[in-house]
Amino acid sequence: MRLRPELVRARRMELGLTTRAVAKAAAVSPGVIKRIETTGDVTLLQTGIVDAVLAGLALDYTEAVQPPHNSTPHPPPDAAAAIVAILLEQRRLVTLDDLAALSGTPLDDIAGLLDTADAHLRHVGLRIHRLGRSASLTAAPRPDLGSRGIHEQLRYLANLNRSDIALLYRIVNGHVALNTLSNNANATVAVCKLHGAGLIDIGTATVTPSRVLIDLIGH
Repeated sequence: MRLRPELVRARRMELGLTTRAVAKAAAVSPGVIKRIETTGDVTLLQTGIVDAVLAGLALDYTEAVQPPHNSTPHPPPDAAAAIVAILLEQRRLVTLDDLAALSGTPLDDIAGLLDTADAHLRHVGLRIHRLGRSASLTAAPRPDLGSRGIHEQLRYLANLNRSDIALLYRIVNGHVALNTLSNNANATVAVCKLHGAGLIDIGTATVTPSRVLIDLIGH
């Protein structure tokens, strides 16, 4: 069995967790988590360990396991997964030429692969941000957010740090343009965490306080 490595890594970053923190929660070595994020291979792990890793990332089998090649929907192709991995590592806008060179993919194929990657990232709260001939990862709305109930929101709340709260203060005191956050990996993760906690709403161009937060603080 294989997990979807790009999804596992994106969710860990979304929660602001290190590989060491995820490994500690699942009682495995950080190397195991790194291997999952690289290959997705969990065939040698006990079911309980896989369950613990997925639980620590608020993922379930239906979304995390790679379906067989003859199943639908299909996982993103290796080339699209490579593009996502590069954007995660670079944590900034990367030109299409650099993406082609780093992934060993023809330049003409990059735009299509970005579209493919974007479609598979949306449900984990991330999207591909395009600016001219460059691309980066940024936060995206999740219409299904909260479908797992209060426990998922509490998981996000428990992982908020000072930087997340500082960004929330900025958002409460004035709408923040989404494109000002896309070049900052820490800000992108903070937006995902705040959105997951139900504290902010992500529009097409701005990030604003959620109705729940507005009602809570009487802003």
